[in-house]
Amino acid sequence: MIKSYKESKSYKYAKGVISGKIIASKFIIKQAERYINDLKRDDLYFDLGWHHKVSVFFEQICYVPELSAPVELPLPHAFWIEQIHCLRYKKNKTRKYKQAYIQVARKQAKTFYAANNALFELILGEDNRPEIMCGANSRDQAIYCTRMVGDIVKSSPVLKELIAEKKLAMFTWQKEVTGAYYDDGNGRIGKIEAMPKDPGDGGNPSATVIDELHEAKDLKLLETMKSGQGLRRNPLALIITSPGHNKDAPCFSVLRATAIKVLEGTVENDRFLPILFELDDEADWDNIKELKKSNPMMDYMDTLEDYLIDRIKEAKENPGEQEVNIKIKNSGIWVDAATTWVTSDVVKANSHGIKDHELIGKNCFLGIDLAKAEDLNAVALFFPNVRDNIHVVKMMYWIPSDKVANNRDHVDYRKWVQQGYMIKQDGNVADHSLISKDIINEISKYNVKSIGFDSRFAYAGIVPSLAHAGYEEILMPVGQGYTGLSASVSQMYNWLKKHEMDLMDNKVLYWNMANVVMKVGDEGDMIPSKGKSNMKIDGVSATLTAIAEYLRVGAKPVGNFNFAILQ
Repeated sequence: MIKSYKESKSYKYAKGVISGKIIASKFIIKQAERYINDLKRDDLYFDLGWHHKVSVFFEQICYVPELSAPVELPLPHAFWIEQIHCLRYKKNKTRKYKQAYIQVARKQAKTFYAANNALFELILGEDNRPEIMCGANSRDQAIYCTRMVGDIVKSSPVLKELIAEKKLAMFTWQKEVTGAYYDDGNGRIGKIEAMPKDPGDGGNPSATVIDELHEAKDLKLLETMKSGQGLRRNPLALIITSPGHNKDAPCFSVLRATAIKVLEGTVENDRFLPILFELDDEADWDNIKELKKSNPMMDYMDTLEDYLIDRIKEAKENPGEQEVNIKIKNSGIWVDAATTWVTSDVVKANSHGIKDHELIGKNCFLGIDLAKAEDLNAVALFFPNVRDNIHVVKMMYWIPSDKVANNRDHVDYRKWVQQGYMIKQDGNVADHSLISKDIINEISKYNVKSIGFDSRFAYAGIVPSLAHAGYEEILMPVGQGYTGLSASVSQMYNWLKKHEMDLMDNKVLYWNMANVVMKVGDEGDMIPSKGKSNMKIDGVSATLTAIAEYLRVGAKPVGNFNFAILQ
């Protein structure tokens, strides 16, 4: 047990940052200076007893699942963990910080230490009836944290013994750990629980751990959980996130903005802990030395530097898709999503002069993307390996005549109809029965292996018609989220970069591809964002749906799908 706060890791880190011995961002330096000043305040003190609990729990009891062993608390994480638990008011011995915003790049063990904090609050926290809620932008993301809780418990001899003694139990759903229950037999009873995206009234949480908030469209989740903490003596709201691609989202525009104002002294909030592990200059995103500012675990993980060097190389080789992804997730930069997925010169290079007659009798995979009745509808026919390593996309589009006449999309639909790229239908809404007939007539020429569709608008007319025409057994709904499309996004990108596709010089598809903006997920994967994309991307969605079916049916993927999944 240490005898003074000057022996603590948080103090040593703060002093190292201020002196320049430890590379850190200007905002980490500001918080280090703030911390040193806090330690000199008359109304605050560093609680050595709580420091001892933190040290024992984080460094001896909680094991790293991949190592099946404990590790010393790294200085960067000790910096915020010790401030949360050990810096306290003298008058009532409650901790100073009620809310913490921790921003750091991926692969920095953030979910591991978030889960450790949840377990610490459950077993050693001050409330005898602790309720720790783990949340995120989605329930699936929230379960990343509770899953980590389960992995830590399974790896730790002490925590496994608590299970054997029936003091600790894990909740599971479909083999995923969704929470934990603790009863020490002496009146301390509590739980950890993954909370839904909409938590209702928020319950009565003693602590809230929110992971990856960067995609949230509002702060309803955070505010609901904080509103339920009114009767708690020592409440904590811990937000730990990597940067994202939407600077309009409240994670950037509210929480990060508040963090900066607190650090710069323009806003006084003594109960808010801002920890911003980020670059001072976006231009340094490929400077491995500067990346220690956003990747503070580089000195503690011997594989991280080489990994980042490889990721930077990938970004420079693939500036359209990979650069944004790597800047956000690995360099720790907030990047606006308005970045072209594939440049127009690459798209147009995917033309090999393949004609319709070469497709007759070939294997074919369909992707159907139906829009609202008054809008553009698209079907992609994907033909793999029509020539050696040349994959063909043939598009079909339908558009209501009123949409052609009253066009607000700033393109010449009338000309595209005349050139045969689109089929114009009478009236102001699409006729799905006629679309079905067109599809059935067209695909009779090919060996159709599978028909993928976005289920939102397809079940009303298109799917029943195709089923009635004899295609029922090969109809397959394809989710338009990360699970459904991310692999096909990466596969299509690889083909396009290698000029291994023929888009049959379809001007509408070229336009769709120029409109695409990719949404970057928490695992580093990408899907088209219809909300952020500039105008129509229906042809791209249909093509990716077709390729998803091609991959699902049994094709061997080509390219790099080794997305980073460590939190």
